[in-house]
Parts: sequence; C-alpha cells; structure tokens
Amino acid sequence: ALRWSEVMWDTGWLRVIEGHVRGKTKLPKGKKGRITPMPDIVKVALKAHFETTPFNESDDLVLAHPVDGSELNASALNERFKEAVVESGIRPTELRRYKKRNGEYEMRDYVALSFHDCRHAWASWCLSNGQAPANVQKWGGWEDAKTMAIYDHFIPSGFEVDQLNAAVEREMTGANA
Repeated sequence: ALRWSEVMWDTGWLRVIEGHVRGKTKLPKGKKGRITPMPDIVKVALKAHFETTPFNESDDLVLAHPVDGSELNASALNERFKEAVVESGIRPTELRRYKKRNGEYEMRDYVALSFHDCRHAWASWCLSNGQAPANVQKWGGWEDAKTMAIYDHFIPSGFEVDQLNAAVEREMTGANA
C-alpha cells in the first residue's frame, strides 16, 4: 500500500505506513510504520515507473492496478511474479497441472517462490553483505530479534576467507609439517 507521498526522493528513504493484506489496507506487521532505505538502483527504477504510470499523484499507490489505480490482487500479483521467475530461469521449476477456465487441464512450469519471499531474500542479502542485524530488523519492521535469528546463518564474521587462505598457504608451503 505504498503511496508516492511516502517515497522520499531527496533523502532516499521509503516510509511504510500501511500494508494491503487479504483485501484490506491496514497497519503493517508490528502495528506501526517504519522507514526503509532505498538504494539508488531502486530509486532509478521507481523514478522511471513514476514518470510512465498514469497514477503518479501524491496519494496514488506506487504499485497500482494498471487500469484503475486500485490495489493489486495478491493472487494475480503472485501469479505474474511466478511467471516472471519461471521465464527468467533463475530458479528450478517443476511441471504442475493447472486448471484452465474452460475446465480442461494443462501442464505448466511451477516455481516454489512467492512475491513475499522477496522480503526474506532482501533480509538475507542485507545481512550477507555486512548490514548490521539491528538495522535490518528496524528497516524490515520485525519486532523482535528472534525473527531476525532466522537469518543469522547469513551473517559472515568477516574473517573466514582469511582463515581458509592462511590454512591453504600453510598446507602449500609445508608449514603444517
């Protein structure tokens, strides 16, 4: 439910003050808003979208239905997301049987990934690239550290590669003998 008025172009931040879940607009998880940094690559893509969408007034939704500007249907969004992932070839797929509108069935590629999984991938990416867990927790709007503990295994200590290189060097030079 992000609106253009919540995109802070000059500072590079997004204010998340509402969510749209199961057909209802309400407070996001945690019952309070949050502010999340917007990397330049996202800012550039959003700016291009802003300049081409007919729904770019302050109170319009950033990701609005292309015909009427309303909230996107979650099922349709997820379906289009899965189609894009399948088309990109970035994830393994499996064949699944789908029922068509006329009642017949067809086999199509399926990927076990949802649009919401992007949120988790973002957290994992931030942590694996050295962002402080407290910041990622705040930006993602997670209430407690237990939730962030799901991603602990993505946090490098920063010395593992150096340790492995030193071990290989010792082995190669015979320093272990």
